[in-house]
Amino acid sequence: MSKELSYLDTEGYTVFTSEFHRKRGRCCQSSCLHCPFGHTIKKHGLDFKKIDQHDENLVSQILFHKNVNIAWKDFLPDNALFLTLKGVTCGIVLKNHIVIKELILKEEFSHQGISKELVEAYLF
Repeated sequence: MSKELSYLDTEGYTVFTSEFHRKRGRCCQSSCLHCPFGHTIKKHGLDFKKIDQHDENLVSQILFHKNVNIAWKDFLPDNALFLTLKGVTCGIVLKNHIVIKELILKEEFSHQGISKELVEAYLF
């Protein structure tokens, strides 16, 4: 399959991207991880996980692929969170006490309507 239509997750399973689902043209209501129609987010919501020093490698991987140059100190102690959907890390949220300052999504999650405003609605 084409890279933009699927990828292998860390367990070796094929995961269809939002582009695959969009090309199919309709939502199947199966809560697909990359549903571009909003069904999965509406059904499961977005969750957050604190970032600590043990997570430096994952943070670096996400930042490297998005070509973002942010210092590690910006992630600690309370101004950054991992953003998760169905238990899968889909990005990083940099925040203060009332707004999202930066939303950095993994590439495979960047085309399914996850915006700063949506994340703020779940977070605050």
